Amino acid sequence: MSERTLRTRVPVTAVIAAAAHLAFDVLSTRLPWTTPPYLLVDYVAGPFRDIVAIDRTAVSIAVAIAASSVNGLITATLAAALDDAARRVRGLGLLLSALWGLSGGLLALIYLSAPLGILAGSLAAGIPRSFAVAWLAERFRR
Repeated sequence: MSERTLRTRVPVTAVIAAAAHLAFDVLSTRLPWTTPPYLLVDYVAGPFRDIVAIDRTAVSIAVAIAASSVNGLITATLAAALDDAARRVRGLGLLLSALWGLSGGLLALIYLSAPLGILAGSLAAGIPRSFAVAWLAERFRR
């Protein structure tokens, strides 16, 4: 991929992926077991509980926007790295799923006290989401 193409594709892919992640955040928060780990604010432990108590809705919106932006940048970076790979959607989906499980699991260890079933569902719901974002990123970045 040329440098010029890289400079235009990566930002476009990042915006598309961030928008997709934000849309999935809005849709998935309807059920606790599909809510992303970073939005399980009802199960926040320790000092983080005081932050959520200030304004639950504002904190949830701010976290969703920040996480979607970071996830969009990660998606775009990985998509660019996999540009010459065969089966890019599968590779990107697998990488995003692995990152979702790792980051969500570590996040749960640090600041959540969610029931195991809700946490397992939250992490599992990230797998189809990761593949959907990978498909969207690949579809619209060309």
